[in-house]
Amino acid sequence: YQVKTLIPHAENAKLNRLINRTLGQSIAGDDYPMVPTNPALHLRAAARNHLLRYRKQEIDTVMLREEHAAYASQHDYETEVMLNKANLVSLAAFHYYFTGGVHGNYETTLYNFSVEPPKKLTYDDLFIPGTASAIAQLMTDYAQKTEMPVTDDITAPTKNVGLTDTAVIFNYPPYEIASYADGEQLFVLTYGELMPYLTEEAKALIAPLK
Repeated sequence: YQVKTLIPHAENAKLNRLINRTLGQSIAGDDYPMVPTNPALHLRAAARNHLLRYRKQEIDTVMLREEHAAYASQHDYETEVMLNKANLVSLAAFHYYFTGGVHGNYETTLYNFSVEPPKKLTYDDLFIPGTASAIAQLMTDYAQKTEMPVTDDITAPTKNVGLTDTAVIFNYPPYEIASYADGEQLFVLTYGELMPYLTEEAKALIAPLK
């Protein structure tokens, strides 16, 4: 069980609490308090709770004899900064987990925040309602142009989006629209391409990035 994460030290205490709570709940789930006071301490406590539950589980000894990895457990978490500029912070939280079987699984969850006022930005904050099909068409064009190994039709964009200096990243985990072997699928659409579909709030946030 491994956690490698970031702890914000912004001048705005409300922003710090918002990011700490978002990342803490992403990593530790219900073991993370609603009002975090010491993120490092809380995450260590969450790790102990996770391992305690693992040790207390009922064991099928027959299964254990037949398959030594039946009760294997590995959880790795890591966060990194995608964007920390102007009035925006975007973070990527990578999760890998293995609980027996042929292979583990993984996914990256993307989080976006405005600095002032401190706010966690959702897909609906960024994109105008009713534009999903148009954005999906842009994604389909991108997949064809870059020869992505997409097996399913893209009828609506994922809401797992992250902001960079120049573009929005739409991230799909393995299996969702492609095979496990093909890994995560990332669609990178520039702000210029998406401009007709961005909310006024989103346009105001990305304007200083230019």
